[in-house]
Amino acid sequence: MEKEFQRICVESSSDLCNAISRCKEAEEVYRTSTAPFNVHKNRYKDVLPLGFSGGAPTRVFLQPIYGMPGSDYINANFIDAGKSNQYIACQAPVPHTIGDFWRMIWEQESTVIVMLTKLIENDRIKAHSYWPALGKAHSYGFFSVTCQQEECQTGVVVRLLQMTRLEDGASRLVTQLHFCDWPDSGAPTTCESTIKLIQLTRLAKKLHEQKQGLCGPVVVHCSAGIGRAGTFVAIDMMLDRMFDPLANEDTFPKSVYECVRWLRQRRKGMVQSLDQYKFIFKVLDEISKLHPRIISEETVESSASFVICQC
Repeated sequence: MEKEFQRICVESSSDLCNAISRCKEAEEVYRTSTAPFNVHKNRYKDVLPLGFSGGAPTRVFLQPIYGMPGSDYINANFIDAGKSNQYIACQAPVPHTIGDFWRMIWEQESTVIVMLTKLIENDRIKAHSYWPALGKAHSYGFFSVTCQQEECQTGVVVRLLQMTRLEDGASRLVTQLHFCDWPDSGAPTTCESTIKLIQLTRLAKKLHEQKQGLCGPVVVHCSAGIGRAGTFVAIDMMLDRMFDPLANEDTFPKSVYECVRWLRQRRKGMVQSLDQYKFIFKVLDEISKLHPRIISEETVESSASFVICQC
């Protein structure tokens, strides 16, 4: 497995270089990411939203704000993950991009945020809080966000957030699933809480679509938005391969190896370490021993469902 992961690292680097050489917009992506008015928006200077699908850049474009150079930029990439699931993988917003983060949530009609990092890890700031305390409201750029509910389910903090557009009072509900048991550059020691996180993610997305009519991509982030975020997306994608016949299309990755290469083409560096690569297999093996309904909404506790169902 170690040699396989090393092969992925080499091949994915080659894939990206080839895509860049063929894509006329590639230079523009890099130039935009490192422009003076954007470079400070990147949490890490070596993690940029480089990625391509079908020769086109996958970076998320915000609606530009007149008179503000770089206002369309955010460190985030679309991940086209088969028919049933779409994602946006991004970095944890830095203080001066929190407003941009909420703009992205609104513009993409996303209703589920999966957060895979603590705010502080090993005495280092890994993320900044972009939501208010329970029962409080805070304005972030063009939006006000209120934390309506919060509770913990098997290592996952579930928050129900209401975002309101200040210009017209339009509002939506968003579920944030904050997973706190995943170490930086590593993997959880057990699969239980990760399986719970996948259950909650799928349930929240389905309920928001039913109740709000919104079905935008699930937004997934850790600190840089490549290691833990990539591992989570890989697991969820491969679950579709295991249990959903509609996912078994020719263009859909057929193995973990193909899946990680697929992800790295769309956001550079996805699935960052060998431990994370091994963890994908570990979770899939655990789920394969169980009934497919392990990932269905009926298996989630009613209390967690209550928090999400307030939409």
